[in-house]
Amino acid sequence: MDFDELVDLGVYEHMDVNGELMYTVNMQKAKEHAPEIYYAELDAVDTAILEAIEAGYLELDFAIEPEGNMFTSYLVTKKGSMV
Repeated sequence: MDFDELVDLGVYEHMDVNGELMYTVNMQKAKEHAPEIYYAELDAVDTAILEAIEAGYLELDFAIEPEGNMFTSYLVTKKGSMV
């Protein structure tokens, strides 16, 4: 599938930001029409979050409720101190 087809399907949505044409990924449409893009975007987000944790910009906290649901929260920090 080429880029124009992905735009037509709504996988990539364009917007004008300060006079520049930018594209965002509609994750719901990507999952439906282009799963390879969906999973690549998820992987990129996961990688960015892990790198931010390793660099000390995020702290990860999670809890598992008695019902088995896991809740995850991220706390943005200044390098080396809590904000």
